[in-house]
Amino acid sequence: ITGAIVQRQPFGGWKRSSVGPSTKAGGPNYLLSLSNWKSSPSTASAEIRNKSVNELLAIAQLKDFSDTEMESLVRAAKSDQAALTDTFGNATDPSNLDSERNVLRYRRSDCVLRIQDTAGSQETMRALSIALLLGNLDISAFELDKNVISLLKKSGLRVAIEDQDVFERRLAASPRRVRLVGGAPQVDADSAFSNCDVAVYNHEVTESGRIELLPYFKEQSVTVTGHRFGTPVQFVAELRI
Repeated sequence: ITGAIVQRQPFGGWKRSSVGPSTKAGGPNYLLSLSNWKSSPSTASAEIRNKSVNELLAIAQLKDFSDTEMESLVRAAKSDQAALTDTFGNATDPSNLDSERNVLRYRRSDCVLRIQDTAGSQETMRALSIALLLGNLDISAFELDKNVISLLKKSGLRVAIEDQDVFERRLAASPRRVRLVGGAPQVDADSAFSNCDVAVYNHEVTESGRIELLPYFKEQSVTVTGHRFGTPVQFVAELRI
């Protein structure tokens, strides 16, 4: 839709019509994709309902994480649950027109979580907490504790322990989104990260579920005309989108 109206019909494609994070131009996430982030304490109060996330937090507690680090991980997990429930799990139509439905909804992306050898313990646990909450996710890591790997696999996640070269060879063969934890990649002409079909999210790990869950979802805008020659069509309002 080349004449898309801001907010009503956010513009942007899913496949090769988009490059990079591909958040919808004019949509609620567009500016997020153009920004860098620093973490601050989350104020979300959602209950952590995911059993696997709670098990991971218990493992972190046994690994002698400091009280400050544990408090941050718990706050972040609450923020993730709130974002999943309130934002990414909902289809919304902020325009709320009688003549037209303009629904923004989210679908899972192909994002892979890559944990570098330079990633710290806390940011690793933070990233894995998100993976456990979402499920059905590919994880590539330089190294993880055996009990953590066991929990991830038990929860249905696909885990590969591999060095950077092996990961980049796989990424070159199958370009996709990457949430990179542990610093920016080294990019040269031969690097898989130089491929325009690879979108890299390498910002600092934050406590914000709204920011951290975004790489794992794609936005889809659905517009349906609710009238025919000015006459309202009732079934359009009743469609489940």
